[in-house]
Amino acid sequence: MRTLVLPVYRRCNQACVFCAVADELDGSPVPPASLREAIDGARARGFDSVCLTGGEPTLAPQLIRALAYAHGIGLHTAISTNGRLLADVEKVKRLEATGLDAVHVALHAATPGVHQDLTGGDPIAHEQVVTALRHCVPRFHTTVRMVLTTRNLDEVTGVCALARELGVHRVDLRCVRHEGATASGLVPTPQQALDAWRTAWSAWAQPGGDFAWHGFRSVSPAEATPQPPSTPARDRLALLEAGLVDEALLGGLSDVEERLAPELVAATGV
Repeated sequence: MRTLVLPVYRRCNQACVFCAVADELDGSPVPPASLREAIDGARARGFDSVCLTGGEPTLAPQLIRALAYAHGIGLHTAISTNGRLLADVEKVKRLEATGLDAVHVALHAATPGVHQDLTGGDPIAHEQVVTALRHCVPRFHTTVRMVLTTRNLDEVTGVCALARELGVHRVDLRCVRHEGATASGLVPTPQQALDAWRTAWSAWAQPGGDFAWHGFRSVSPAEATPQPPSTPARDRLALLEAGLVDEALLGGLSDVEERLAPELVAATGV
């Protein structure tokens, strides 16, 4: 499945310490006409799916319309969210009514205080995310996305256990590696990242869980090595990481996600 990842709102209700796009969050929505053109362009260029992101997409006034439109032209639809607003079941039901297929919810620790520290300090953040997952799992294909930093290395097992308890369908472990995070001391060493990856493999994938990991050069457990920090230009404008999934475990599935601003899609026809 080829997925075009489209930002719909340049605003967020969190202040994650590892955010790669914080400098871009000026509070402005993507114009609806530009967003619709990008969705049409995705379909015309052979993409199977669109994933709407931000900032935080659940803040976007055009989110419901955009999802319904994409679903209506036959695209698989997903959102990538911090999950905070999805603690409101009525909002989740409105998303369900669009035909939304999948949600990717950020959960960076099983320990509430660690998640709180990583996401800006709100003491109810973790509780809201867990509530959101309870709402989403029966309705959508639900992925927990954990960004691995030097501050949550010990949380991998707990996140996998919590995801299993909640009935989550997939765990996606991502190693933070953009230059800003490197300067802040948040990027794990290669050995730390590899140890965390192996922990997740044992805790989630080996028992049969659907597992993806990003930021590693190889899909081989014996040879996997984290990639070096990526450049801001790549983080903002071009390809998000290729989805390095284990083809044997996941039946040959390999996702490639591209993240390109709708304005660029419209302007360049990439």
